[in-house]
Amino acid sequence: MFDGAQRLEDTIRSVLNQSYDNVEYIVIDGGSTDGTVGLIGKFGDAIDYWVSEPDRGIYDAMNKGLDAASGEWVNFMNAGDAFCSKQSIANTVREFSGAMVYYSDAIFYFEHGRHCYYRQVPCDAKSYRFIHQSCIYRKQLHSIHGKYIVAKGITASDYLFFKSVPYERWQKTKSVISKYYVGDNVSSGERHCEQVYGTDLLFGNRSVSKTFVVYWLEAMKRRIRNAEKSILGRNLYSICVEKYAKVRREKFWQDALDVVEEANQRSIE
Repeated sequence: MFDGAQRLEDTIRSVLNQSYDNVEYIVIDGGSTDGTVGLIGKFGDAIDYWVSEPDRGIYDAMNKGLDAASGEWVNFMNAGDAFCSKQSIANTVREFSGAMVYYSDAIFYFEHGRHCYYRQVPCDAKSYRFIHQSCIYRKQLHSIHGKYIVAKGITASDYLFFKSVPYERWQKTKSVISKYYVGDNVSSGERHCEQVYGTDLLFGNRSVSKTFVVYWLEAMKRRIRNAEKSILGRNLYSICVEKYAKVRREKFWQDALDVVEEANQRSIE
């Protein structure tokens, strides 16, 4: 986390409000200067360990969290993310039956103006569609597959790690574990997609020809965007992109607030 004070308190409260009480809460901050440290201090008595110091990015911070953790199971949340309900951890623990990774669907949410849009996104370990916020997994896996890779430009280190875990070690839970804030994050953009495609190719889940086509299409999209900028000018291009993005976002999040309420109700039941 870095300069995440605006959304951090919701994340902290979602952890502290869990009905399952055997939780070790660790906060790793990258040396924020936006009031994050003061906010962490506000909940200091309830946080088992925290540190605020410069790091080399999100995966370096996650590795620091692993080093500080003393428990058998881990879950990572970014500032703005939250557990889906107060029973999220308890519901997952009740389903423990020998797997190494317990995962679920996720509630994606996005704020636009005064409105908040929600959508339940299905996850599937067999096709490696997942997010780490909705994964609770054995820390021991890092002794087998290594920690998260930390290197400049790497944005899919978690995808590579979880890809190393055989499908037979995964189990999907009945209740949704997390709400994922769709804002500025490392798991987006062309570079991230290219790294995911490369990882799939490395693990034999994507053919060379299909990977080539995907990379070619991404390259063509970049060339078209650059041409549009030249024709329209950067300012007008930015306005057009924002208008288009707004329409896409509102269409994507049209399933709205009742999804979270439904997920919470299922968790309680």
